[in-house]
Amino acid sequence: MRLKNCLSRHLKTLYKKEGVMIVISPKEQISLIADDIRTKYSTSFPVNVIEIANNLGLKVYTYNEKNPNISGMLNANKKEIFINENDLPLRQKFSIAHEIGHWVLDYKSIAPQKDIFEISYRNVISKQELKEVRANHFAACLIMPEEETKKAWALNNYDIDDTAKYLSVSRSALTFRLDNLGLLNE
Repeated sequence: MRLKNCLSRHLKTLYKKEGVMIVISPKEQISLIADDIRTKYSTSFPVNVIEIANNLGLKVYTYNEKNPNISGMLNANKKEIFINENDLPLRQKFSIAHEIGHWVLDYKSIAPQKDIFEISYRNVISKQELKEVRANHFAACLIMPEEETKKAWALNNYDIDDTAKYLSVSRSALTFRLDNLGLLNE
């Protein structure tokens, strides 16, 4: 299911920009939240997701996960992110950003009374669940901001591999992001 189809089914939100109330979609709202988090909690580009997690009060750990379909998990109550150490570093980066997305979008405003584990699976079902779609979109916006991605795409002569290297992201994450920005159809 495409991101815009999944998110567009939900109500639009009022957002105050420069003193004026405007209507934005949930997709745009998630992008603005990711931009705010990145601006407030990161000092570098390419984006350092561990710095952002730590600045949000989240600790990041790697562990030896035997199931290749599990990328990471979030223990919201203890503010801990666990990442599969068997994944490639760029996959780990996206997984950390994804778990930050769950924290910011789903748990930051609540104080769980018991341990809540959010496990990120790599399968067809997880790509269609709204919470997972939202966290994936947040992660993409966090580590591949729209303007920087567009500039990098042009700077690298519209080459996916060179642009991915420049942005320090995986080829698959960049392809997804470029498609959602409408840049692969040009």
